[in-house]
Amino acid sequence: MNNHSTNILILLFLALLLFIYIYGYKSFKYTDEDVCVNLYLKNDNKKYKVMKKLFTKKECQNIINEGIEYADINKWKKKRHNSYPTTDNEITEKWNNWELINKKIKKHIFPKMEKLFKLQKNKLNITEVFIVKYDEKGQRKLNYHEDGSEFSFIITLNDDFTGGGTTFKHNKKNIKPQIGDCLIFSGQNTHKGNYVKSGTRYILTGFINYIEEGYCEKFIDSLIE
Repeated sequence: MNNHSTNILILLFLALLLFIYIYGYKSFKYTDEDVCVNLYLKNDNKKYKVMKKLFTKKECQNIINEGIEYADINKWKKKRHNSYPTTDNEITEKWNNWELINKKIKKHIFPKMEKLFKLQKNKLNITEVFIVKYDEKGQRKLNYHEDGSEFSFIITLNDDFTGGGTTFKHNKKNIKPQIGDCLIFSGQNTHKGNYVKSGTRYILTGFINYIEEGYCEKFIDSLIE
């Protein structure tokens, strides 16, 4: 076999590897059961990603304004979550900004979670979306915890404060995205909200479950039993 033929075979082999990578690995998806096992038993939940400029500054300010107006009438809730409550209010379909938020979650966040965690985005469901307030006169931080969801996101709404940010326990990095940026991660990845030194920090937070709320927990329980 001459050099020319050898080079052709090498090129064909590399082309085959590229094909397998693009249409094999990239299209690979875990089964529903594997998704749950990876997150809850195999501790394969440390991936996270910051999506840049998911919301504009104006959109962020509109969400803050509506959150403040809602709280002026209904107060900020402090005990909506049992284990690790935040000073927050749930954003529902009645809010003016709900449609915008809902569309961006499904159009941008779900596909990114699909790629990051090798799952099927059409099996993701919004469990809860809420606006959280940290400030020097009230709640200033949130200790290490896991969320009651398979996946979560945090969107930075403002930057006129000092301190703050999100830290994951496994690497101790303080992540402080800019206004409109979105941090996506597994809710089972232990994390905390860092101490706000001054000013008020507003974030938009969401809990995303796989299949349905409680699906993974029930499946894991069935394995243990």
